[in-house]
Amino acid sequence: MAGKKPKGEDAQIRRYHELNVARQNLIAIQRQIPEGYSSWSYHGISGEQEFKISCSGKLDLGVPHGLDSDVYAAILSLYMKQGTEDSKVSCSAYELLKEANIDPSGKGYSALQRSLERLYSSQYEIKSAWRDHTSKKWMSVTFQHIVRMAQTQSELENLTAASQLEITLPEEIVNSIRAGYIFPTSGRVLSQLDQPNSRALYRTLEANRRDAIDPMRQVNELHFNLFDWARILKLAVTDDAYRIRRSLERSHEDLVRVGYLQDVQYSGRAEQQQVSYLFHTTFERIPDPELLQLLQEKRVAKTKALELVQNFPERIHTALVHLEILLNSGYKPRSKTGLLIDIIESPEKYQAQLNLLLDPQQLVLAEETGAAKPAVVKATLSDAHDPEDAFEKLPLEQKAQRLVKTAEFRYRLTLIEKDILHSMVMDGTINADEVFPRVAYSLNDFDIRALLGG
Repeated sequence: MAGKKPKGEDAQIRRYHELNVARQNLIAIQRQIPEGYSSWSYHGISGEQEFKISCSGKLDLGVPHGLDSDVYAAILSLYMKQGTEDSKVSCSAYELLKEANIDPSGKGYSALQRSLERLYSSQYEIKSAWRDHTSKKWMSVTFQHIVRMAQTQSELENLTAASQLEITLPEEIVNSIRAGYIFPTSGRVLSQLDQPNSRALYRTLEANRRDAIDPMRQVNELHFNLFDWARILKLAVTDDAYRIRRSLERSHEDLVRVGYLQDVQYSGRAEQQQVSYLFHTTFERIPDPELLQLLQEKRVAKTKALELVQNFPERIHTALVHLEILLNSGYKPRSKTGLLIDIIESPEKYQAQLNLLLDPQQLVLAEETGAAKPAVVKATLSDAHDPEDAFEKLPLEQKAQRLVKTAEFRYRLTLIEKDILHSMVMDGTINADEVFPRVAYSLNDFDIRALLGG
């Protein structure tokens, strides 16, 4: 059910994950669970501190597991990308599937529906095991992955490509992300892992090799009692060493194959059996503090700035120049910070407008400020494909998705307005090829809400 593996730049992009969820592995890694596996409980000791975590799901859905880990990672990734000030993630079902690298087919939408239902309906009780990174304390919380979910096309039993979603995250997750209690994973590694349980184990290992108090510190070896490890991973079987090892065998092979793990070793007997993970030492790109400072001066949130500098360091200076050119031309965005983020993440959306605005005098200004050399800006413009031409070649469904996303950014469309726009494109009421350039490149002379009856 996984989609095509990302290649090139996408495969190098790091995804960020909330550390509490991954470290405690609140979503069972196994792809399938036995019928009736609707609750689990785990208690242990970390240092001198005793803790307990329990989960209760619906009997017909079971506890969150398998593909749910990919779906929730995608939700958090979209939340960090959108950089909203509230706790809401706004996206289409199609966009969420693509972010989770799940094939947007009938089976994919059906699986997404059940996954969201499990994430919404399962309740957690966490005692002395939730790290509040701001207060530097261990907390006890009651928790669910999604606290509210709204969707259009609600008269349908299952999600479709046309469905627009508004997902509200719990304040514990939002506060944790804003406090920077997150960790990166490698797009290159994730893109080579075909199985959801292998991807889930990778995220759990990467979280556990990081210091729970200082996530920037990490170790190159991890050692667990085999039976404790099975309980941490929320395996359905936690008292049979052979079955535990069999459950993990394929994932271990995958993680060694892609070069993340150097080796997996077992030792000891009976209740003292131990599993040891030896990691390859890798050198991650350290975020440039000067680039972080530049973005934070533009009111980009700390976690979002970290993501942008990790993923697109070469775009930051040029994007700042492009932002000033657009603003000086009379363009009035609803959010200057949001516009800067969008220019960094999707520079091709602004190339046509910049081609019209860029002149020799502005190039001299860019050179004098030292923000970007004229040659760099010229190369960026001349090498980019024509986004309008590329849009015209897209299938109708992808045109609808891209137009809705672009219009949402420009006009802050509501959930219903996005659904109406999508439907109008699909039934031919709106010609996407004609409307998209006006939405993407017009300054202030066009408001798509007039076409939506707003």
